[in-house]
Order: sequence, then C-alpha cells, then structure tokens
Amino acid sequence: MLYGKSIIFYIFSLGFLGFPTYAQVDERTEEEKAKAAEKALFYKDPPYQPITEQEREEACRKYDKTNISFHDNAYWVKDCKLFLLTTEETANLTKKGVRFKEVEGRVIAALPDGGAFAASQQKVRDCKDFSNSYLSYSLTMYWVENCVVRKFPDDATLQDHRRKNRTFDKHILFPTSQEFAKLKDGGSFPSVFESEPKEEEGFIEVLPIEEACKGIEGRHVAYLDSIYFIERFQKSQGCWRRAIDSAEFTKTHTRLKKTDLPELSSSQAVSIPDQNPEQMN
Repeated sequence: MLYGKSIIFYIFSLGFLGFPTYAQVDERTEEEKAKAAEKALFYKDPPYQPITEQEREEACRKYDKTNISFHDNAYWVKDCKLFLLTTEETANLTKKGVRFKEVEGRVIAALPDGGAFAASQQKVRDCKDFSNSYLSYSLTMYWVENCVVRKFPDDATLQDHRRKNRTFDKHILFPTSQEFAKLKDGGSFPSVFESEPKEEEGFIEVLPIEEACKGIEGRHVAYLDSIYFIERFQKSQGCWRRAIDSAEFTKTHTRLKKTDLPELSSSQAVSIPDQNPEQMN
C-alpha cells in the first residue's frame, strides 16, 4: 500500500514541476494546433527595409578606399563602389599585411557594384602607348604606328614584318576594347603570298644548283617567314639550306639587327634542297 502511494506522489510531483504527465490534457482545438505547428516549422523574415540615401552616404564616407569583407567575399571600395577580389588577390593582399574589415550585409547593399578588382586597378592607355608595337586583339595580330593600327592577314606576313624590321624581340601587347577603339584603322598589310613574284603560267624556274647558290654560300638568308643558313657541299659544287630558329637567331646575332638578310627568290627556294644530299647517299 505504501508503494502505491509513493508512485502516485511521484507522478503528481512531475506534473507540478512542469513535466508532462498523463494527467495533463491539451485543450487546444485542431486548428490552433495546426497554426502552432506551422509557426514552429517555418521562419518568416522580418519585413525588408529599403536602403536609405543616408545609409549610402554613411557607407561611402566610412568605407571608401578600404578593404572590407562579408562572409566569404572580400572587396576593395573605391569611389564608393564595390570591387570584388578573387581568392588569389585576397591571399596576396593578406600576405602583405592588408586587413579586411568585416561589415554587415546592409553595407554591401548600400554600395553599388564596380565589377572585378583587377579592372579597377588597370589604367586606360593612350594610343601613343601602343606606338611601334604588335597588338593581339580578338584573335588577330596588328602593328601600330602613330596611333594607326594595321592588320596582319596571316602569320607569314607577320613574321616577314618582324624579320625585315628586326623586331623579333618586341613583346606583344593586349589592349582592352576601350583602348583598341582609340586607334585609327589603317587597313591590312598585303599578304606575302600575294606579293610573291609569279612566273608566267604559274611556273617557277628551277635554277642550276651552282647558280642558285652563287653569292650566298656560308651566309644566313631569309625566305617568307623563315631564316636559313646556306651550307656548302663538301664533295661537289652547290649548297643546301638549313632551317634556323628565328628566336634563337636574334639572341645570338644581335649585331645583324640593322642588316637586312639576303632574301631568297622563289626560284632559289625551289632549287636549293633543305637537306644535304651528300649525307643521304
């Protein structure tokens, strides 16, 4: 009997302390229960408050020319615009000791987007900055002189221009669309293929080997976009042409920059073999 009274007292104590017992009854209606369950499952954001002009001015005044961050994104603020940094740019700045100030989302919303950080750092170059330079724009190569840009119709014409002007060591520049628009269009260079001398009825005369080699044995020569060295035959009269790497040639023959190489004619080119026949026998 004592044991039964103890159990009843224990259950009563749980109910008194706030723990649910079989004696507690949920007196809410089914509709009230459903509303309570919906409220517990779904969170509703507070009403959105538009960014005020005062907030924009405050964010501009406080963070202009400052590195800021929000969650996983880092920004540079310039002229009151947000410029997004890449992960690599952020890491490089961090290595240099640059610190980023964490801001709230409303600061990010208050500042207009300025694009990528790299674009903010790039200076728009004048047409004179491209003078006497090779340009690569929209998969096409150009030459600029006095703010006039001329197109190369093919790679052979480009290499011919480099060889004749001794500009193998000139770097290629990459203008933006804004910079390219400042250049005047000077048309296209004539292709070296079009300017090649054409023999009657499309035939090129094959010369005797001694005549084709006359005056050029032991010398560097050029033909179209290539450079060759003319080797003498050891056992007989005549010569053959050995191809030379143009880039290496300019490094090892710097004194020849002002001296134009002899140009092979089409007849010489087809008459002089590009392999030594003596070594093939």
